[in-house]
Amino acid sequence: MNVIEKYRLEIKKYSFRDRDILLYQTEDVDEFLDRISNEEYNRDERFPFFIRVWDSGYYLAKYLLEETPISQIEGKRFLELGGGSGIVGIAILLLGGKVIFSDYEEDALKIIDLNCKLNGLNEFKTIKGDWRDFPALDEKIDFLIASDVFYEQRFLTPLKNTAKRFLDGGALFLLSDPGREYCYEYLQTIQKNGYKTELKKVYKNQTTDMRNINIYHINL
Repeated sequence: MNVIEKYRLEIKKYSFRDRDILLYQTEDVDEFLDRISNEEYNRDERFPFFIRVWDSGYYLAKYLLEETPISQIEGKRFLELGGGSGIVGIAILLLGGKVIFSDYEEDALKIIDLNCKLNGLNEFKTIKGDWRDFPALDEKIDFLIASDVFYEQRFLTPLKNTAKRFLDGGALFLLSDPGREYCYEYLQTIQKNGYKTELKKVYKNQTTDMRNINIYHINL
């Protein structure tokens, strides 16, 4: 069974100011929670987050497409931590950037591949990346990107350590977050360690949870 059939995905269009992005997605995520054992979920949060676009990913894509000069993206290499549906990386590819998508889930990488090709994009790289033991890369990374990744305290230290590797190498970290407690904890910790953090944009979210989406720039 392919991933489209497995997760009952359909093509959905996400519209931005000057362009659209097409993605294989589903709005009915609750049914998949019933398929996952408590042991699996508690061990690795093995919920298929990649089968829909979450607000932080959508607004980071919007920020890149509508608020960021193309000169800052074109030709630069981006590494995405937790690629999910691929919407952020696809936005970067459409603007002429180079993207390495990483995700812990093999099915997420398959869906990213399908979503990129659905938008006519073929020049990209996918890797399996566990924040607890992230693989070494040969490529020089200009930008690190992540959306809503600080949802569990147990991932705070692995994420911090993984991000530090690329920040120390000169990368600029673009982080999108819906105001999670552990994100604030992360920001406070790295500020104490000498890194600069700047809140660049706040999107007033109109969904039912009414959380605003914060876009941060982080660097040495």
